Amino acid sequence: MTPQAAFFVLAPIRPDAVDELQAMLETMNSAPGHANPHNSQVPFGEFERLHFARFCIVHDQTVGDVAAYGLTPPAYPLYLAFLGDVDGNAETFLQELASRAAGGLAKIFAHCEEFEIG
Repeated sequence: MTPQAAFFVLAPIRPDAVDELQAMLETMNSAPGHANPHNSQVPFGEFERLHFARFCIVHDQTVGDVAAYGLTPPAYPLYLAFLGDVDGNAETFLQELASRAAGGLAKIFAHCEEFEIG
């Protein structure tokens, strides 16, 4: 049996970039909720070791619940989450992904705070 590993990347999104990032992520789908495995940003279907991967915007919809207790709701940033599962080592997969899809990854993560190409 081939060992599997998971990866998870979480990055805060710049507040002025949320709508643009959402629009870009939507272009990676062939239909709502259905990723295009050959999309132009990160063609996931070209990576044989990859079982699944997903980009999503994480927005805590429950922070307002604290207002019921007379507290001021926290203002958490929105985050970009990138997660997946691969055969073998996750770190070597991410290195392969970064070398083969560098342009698309850079376009996506450029919407995040403190993103630098380097």
